Amino acid sequence: EEETVMICMTPEDLETQGRTNSSAKDTTDPDFDPAARLKPTLGKSAPHEWTHCEIHPSMILGICASIIPFPDHNQSPRNTYQSAM
Repeated sequence: EEETVMICMTPEDLETQGRTNSSAKDTTDPDFDPAARLKPTLGKSAPHEWTHCEIHPSMILGICASIIPFPDHNQSPRNTYQSAM
């Protein structure tokens, strides 16, 4: 499963993928010419299918806890005390 996971860095990547997938040519349309040469769009030249979106570490903590300097280097009780102040 881990080999098939692709992580996008921003939610905008997910929106862009959705727009490019919805604007794809319908090959089941009777007027579609199978011999037609289609110009790839920006997203179609290297197609990606995102399965996960990464959350930036600064967005994980709340408002009070996010102002603590280097919370990953402090002890947990110290972070809890500073968050309550």
